[in-house]
Amino acid sequence: MPKRPICNRPPFLSAANSASIWPNTSSTVRFASALLIWPFLATFAMKPAFDMDAPSDLGHSNTRLEQVEQDSFQFQAKIRIAGEPPMKIVTFTENHRTRLGVLREDGVVDLATHAPQLPHTMISFLRMGPAAMEEARAAADKAASTIPLARCQLLAPVPRPTKVLAIGLNYADHVREGNRALPEHQVWFAKQPTSIIGPGAPIVIPSVSEMIDFEGELAYVIGRRARKVPKERAHEV
Repeated sequence: MPKRPICNRPPFLSAANSASIWPNTSSTVRFASALLIWPFLATFAMKPAFDMDAPSDLGHSNTRLEQVEQDSFQFQAKIRIAGEPPMKIVTFTENHRTRLGVLREDGVVDLATHAPQLPHTMISFLRMGPAAMEEARAAADKAASTIPLARCQLLAPVPRPTKVLAIGLNYADHVREGNRALPEHQVWFAKQPTSIIGPGAPIVIPSVSEMIDFEGELAYVIGRRARKVPKERAHEV
């Protein structure tokens, strides 16, 4: 398999500095056509920011928050064990209207029609938690008709996520291509939420770009606000 052209990037700096010194490169994140959601995942989006490594001397309020978080972990575990099958929630456009739906084998169940009481954006839907999941699942099970996929344009499931963080120099071959040493610590940079596009959407290349770097992307969706999470608890967020 031929190697891709070497993109002569300078050393990684902050996101702001990187944007100013790399005017001739372009990269766009592409996400899957549907977001696989289990009911227990929805509760993550509802929780306040939680410091898993917070010191114990922050007072009663921190102790209370920690207890609430522990209780929520137990609650989520029970939902997970209950074992509802995964449900594909999509953001789609049809007839010039963008809304939420459930992807079935025979098409898309329009939640605006079959469950109009639900939020109309993915972020609001996720923040509603398990109740939204249950109502969406019930609507999808009862819906007698769907919108054919041929009439729909699937968008990114969460069209404007709050953060997109990426790891640079994350495989050794690319580091060797540029004759650089392996970094001692992970190198992170930020992407703009507007870089998110849906399946099959065109990747717009700026006219000033002379060399386009490309690579496969592996994304990990974090559905719960947290910080300082130890690796043994990473599966909880």
